[in-house]
Formats: sequence, C-alpha cells, structure tokens
Amino acid sequence: MTYPSRLSSNLQDALHFAAKHEGFNPENAMPLIEEELTEKEYQLANEFLTWVHSNNKTYGWNLLEVYAEFHQQQSSQ
Repeated sequence: MTYPSRLSSNLQDALHFAAKHEGFNPENAMPLIEEELTEKEYQLANEFLTWVHSNNKTYGWNLLEVYAEFHQQQSSQ
C-alpha cells in the first residue's frame, strides 16, 4: 500500500473519535468508525491502528506526529 503523507480531515476525526471511545486496539476501534471511512481510509486506519497498538504508542493532540513516524517507518521498508 502507498501511504499518503497526510491524513484527510475525515480520517483524523475518525481516529480521534475511535481513540476517545475505544482506545487504540483496531479490533475495538475499527467497527466504531468503519462506516465513516472510504475503503482506502479504512485500510489505512486499520494498518495505522495496528502499528500504534503493536508498538505501544498513543496519540491525541499529536496524531499527525505519530502518523508521520508511522509513515516514515512504512516508507523505509
């Protein structure tokens, strides 16, 4: 998958909502937001949350910084 360098505002809103209500585990968070996302946004959100969860990361106001770290790591693989 090619990862965009920026998150859409819709995806940012969905990720904040998911984190606030279900945390960072994609198994819990994705069902909450899946209907709000396009297919590509869903795939990206799932991969990002999986990475966040497996690397014991969190985000809040720093979502874009954490996504930049994810993006950099995925782009270098």
